Amino acid sequence: MMVRIKELQRRLDQTLGKPGSYLAGIDRVGNVKPMTVGARLYRVEQQLGNMDKKLDSLTYIVNALAQKQQIALRSGEDDV
Repeated sequence: MMVRIKELQRRLDQTLGKPGSYLAGIDRVGNVKPMTVGARLYRVEQQLGNMDKKLDSLTYIVNALAQKQQIALRSGEDDV
């Protein structure tokens, strides 16, 4: 039974990567390690977080520009 558990754990570590090894694809010596599924998932999650922050800032900028344009149009109508 223990042999089966160890084999299953070894296969999971090979597929998903050991816990804590998701952070980099380079080992201590500088050699590139193969990306595990867990490492890829972690990297995609980080990229999605960065994209979410960028989209939030772009939305804020677009809303600010739209408000400025509306104010400029209103003040132009008042002058006429």
